[in-house]
Amino acid sequence: MYFSWNYNRIDSLIKARFRYHLVHIA
Repeated sequence: MYFSWNYNRIDSLIKARFRYHLVHIA
């Protein structure tokens, strides 16, 4: 369960960074 929560947190950070990257390039 802890691993799943940690994975979800990392996934959220990656998605946020990816979205920020797209906005920055556009």
